[in-house]
Amino acid sequence: LLTFAAPFLAAAGPDRAGALVTSPLLLTLLIALSGAALLVELQGEALNARTVALLGILVATNAALRFLEVSFPGPGGFSPIFALVILSGFTFGPRFGFLMGVFTLLASALITAGIGPWLPYQMLTTGWMGMSAGLLGRWLRTVLPSGSRGQPRRVVILALFGFVWGMLYGLITNLWFWPAAVGPAGQRWQPGMGLLTTLEHYALFYLTTSAWWDLFRGLGNALLIGLVGAPTLRALERFRRRGGVQGGGDEATRQRGREKAMRDEAPRGGRRARQRGDEAPRGWGEAEQVRRPLHPLVWVVWLGSALVVVSTTRNPLYLVELLLVALVVSFGIEGDAPAPWRPGLRFGLFLVGFSTLFNGLSSHFGRTVLLSLPSGLPLVGGPVTLEALVYGAINGLVLLTMLFLFAVFNQALPAHQMVRLVPRAFHEAGVVLSVAMTYVPATRRSLQQIREAQAVRGHQVRSWRDWLPLWMPLLVSGLERAFQLAEAMVARGFGATADRALPLGVRAGLAGGLLALLTGEIVAAFYPSLRGAAPLLLAVGVALLGLSLWRAGRRVPYTPYRSSGWGWREGVTLAGALLTLAVVVWPGLGIACAGEQGGLLLVGCRGARLYNPYPRFAPPPFDPLAGLALLGLLVPTLASPRSPRAGAVESAEGTEPIGGP
Repeated sequence: LLTFAAPFLAAAGPDRAGALVTSPLLLTLLIALSGAALLVELQGEALNARTVALLGILVATNAALRFLEVSFPGPGGFSPIFALVILSGFTFGPRFGFLMGVFTLLASALITAGIGPWLPYQMLTTGWMGMSAGLLGRWLRTVLPSGSRGQPRRVVILALFGFVWGMLYGLITNLWFWPAAVGPAGQRWQPGMGLLTTLEHYALFYLTTSAWWDLFRGLGNALLIGLVGAPTLRALERFRRRGGVQGGGDEATRQRGREKAMRDEAPRGGRRARQRGDEAPRGWGEAEQVRRPLHPLVWVVWLGSALVVVSTTRNPLYLVELLLVALVVSFGIEGDAPAPWRPGLRFGLFLVGFSTLFNGLSSHFGRTVLLSLPSGLPLVGGPVTLEALVYGAINGLVLLTMLFLFAVFNQALPAHQMVRLVPRAFHEAGVVLSVAMTYVPATRRSLQQIREAQAVRGHQVRSWRDWLPLWMPLLVSGLERAFQLAEAMVARGFGATADRALPLGVRAGLAGGLLALLTGEIVAAFYPSLRGAAPLLLAVGVALLGLSLWRAGRRVPYTPYRSSGWGWREGVTLAGALLTLAVVVWPGLGIACAGEQGGLLLVGCRGARLYNPYPRFAPPPFDPLAGLALLGLLVPTLASPRSPRAGAVESAEGTEPIGGP
């Protein structure tokens, strides 16, 4: 809360306090660390196997809806994801609602490449939305009659609640950029102008720039909850009683007892298992040793380098080359097996075409006029220029490239290997995120199957109202899948964690570390005479957070099945990815050339200007050094020969998979 309120606190201080909020990096870091501390606290008391599975499936459903929202934007700030966060929090309680909001924004940002300094603000704000819905549910159960008699009133109250939070969401998340925004003097943030003046300026800024945008979000929340709220609440409540998730009474206690008994009966010897982690089980043979997959961290660096390239350039030649690189790497991983990006290829090409057409008709800038539409037409009236079409195609190509890169990453790195990358303090949270990321494609396939089944019965999708009958089958099938996954997790030894609360010392260390970081920055901004103490406070805060997270991780009963090795293939692949990254961002090679309007910032900046088709179209430049640098991302194909999917072994009957998420 102190970090969110930093613009108002700093404005009440001296002019030098402006350094506290003019750079979003510091406050974003504090918000992210606060969210990390909350996740460590919540997962220790809330996440058993059924909660993890149910939370992961619901987050996957919401992430799929977020992907549709990004692909087909609605009016203003409308988004379909907030209604399910509110309804889930209302049914399963404030802890579940907070986690639902946090993981929904995180998973959808990973899928839609929406990671940026705004993400921690959005995650915590959506978490508060779900948490407050859970608190509202607790209160309404005491004042409204249970069963169907009180259901209409609950839906009406939740619809109003969704409208209010649709407005509050923008009001809160705008704080991450408002101090750095440029606008009229009566709306700008300025240090030292006083608390009341700051509130007045922000109110004017919100009413003139964001209120109408948030109005569509609030109305959309109210409309969705009013249309599907009652059947969704009935389904969620039925599964809550069946599974004993978050407040399921005696059934939840019995479930925890069963999982604890299974955990107690599990074989000991975790230390010996870790020591033998590099040994392959008997019968795997030498062929499996050769096909050992690359270390997961190598693929993380590979994806990060590729995403830096995509986010740094708008040159279509480099984007096309990166697409071809991803295609070659995908074939190198799968051999002749079908790759996961093939079903979405048609959809990706549709995105490019849609972006081209939409920008060409709505943006009327550029000098090469192809045709002119009547000026009386709303939005599309005016000249249609070649430059606008090219710019829209480039935007669609950026999204298509990001989708391909994430598809290759998911293809190369199974979900159970992603879990190993998460620090032990966030193990349960990592499992939830992995379940969500894994089941997003399954959710999309389930929606397609439901549409086909409804079409057989004569149902046709002609307008947005025709999508409503598809919602409940999709939700119920996801809930059924969650319980099947939970049973599999319990059978494989994922025990309950509801009885594993964090010690008071760990909690105090997390809170003390965050306060020390914030205090250090406040001292540096407000008290120049004590500025020498700021580095000490920052060091103390980092040390307390690191020690507390380490202590929290030591309490996680997690034993890896097999540890990932590190050999020459990992070194070569890492070197290729880092070479590409260095050519793009290394000082003196890339960023130092920003004066050239650097797009893809390259060695010497030759031919590396930011490609912009405006004001008159010209062919994009191409630097041969850029092409050679991007080929560094091809190293995984050279270091990993074409073979059956990693994790499979030869048997007398053929190739059989081993393991799984």
